[in-house]
Order: sequence, then C-alpha cells, then structure tokens
Amino acid sequence: MAIAFRGMDWLFFVGISGYLLLAASVILASPLYLQRPIALGLFALALLGDRFSLRQCRVWNGFYLCCS
Repeated sequence: MAIAFRGMDWLFFVGISGYLLLAASVILASPLYLQRPIALGLFALALLGDRFSLRQCRVWNGFYLCCS
C-alpha cells in the first residue's frame, strides 16, 4: 500500500515493514495477558509517529514537498 499511495517511497516502505516486524516480535514475546495492551500501545505509537514525524514528505505532481 505504501508503494501505491506514497509514490514509490521505498524508505517509508522499508521503515514501516521493519516497525511491523519489530512490533510483532515484541507482542509475541510478551505474556499472553499483556499482548493486547502492548499491541494497542504500539499501534498508538505508530499513529503518533506518522502524524508527528520530524520530516513528512508528500508527493505533488512528481515533486516532494517536505515539511518540518
């Protein structure tokens, strides 16, 4: 999906894939009674990280518009 909607942004694709693998391993390594709260916390962290990232780039007519 990152390739389709972010204009072939490979850095974003690799970063999100790595975060998903790391988050899945953390969730699976945690005790069963903590897996759901940890998953919710990591999901919230991903949403906040995407919303308030230090450098957000958007593609507009083939140009990257980066905002700090």
